[in-house]
Amino acid sequence: MRALAHVQTQKAIVAMYSHRDRAAQGAFRAAIDGYGRLIAEFRKPAELENWGRSCLGLAVFLKTAGRSEESKALMEAASDRMRSLVQDQYTRWRRSADELLSRV
Repeated sequence: MRALAHVQTQKAIVAMYSHRDRAAQGAFRAAIDGYGRLIAEFRKPAELENWGRSCLGLAVFLKTAGRSEESKALMEAASDRMRSLVQDQYTRWRRSADELLSRV
């Protein structure tokens, strides 16, 4: 399951840079769902960081596609869930997300 979610993230990145918007969005969402299942069904809380990275990838995609409001809403929801990480991990993720999204 983890490998599939990881591959979906990689597929999403390639699709995004290839301007294949539907494929990118679908693959990012599949990665988010996969990591979400690992966390919820398989009790793998360590996958939350990968889930957060996938959310960030989708947020970047949405923002570059001119869908800033969707990107913002996604990041707000992701931030709420990511706050369950240790404070240092959350702070690093949030800082990284803010920097990346500010460049888009």
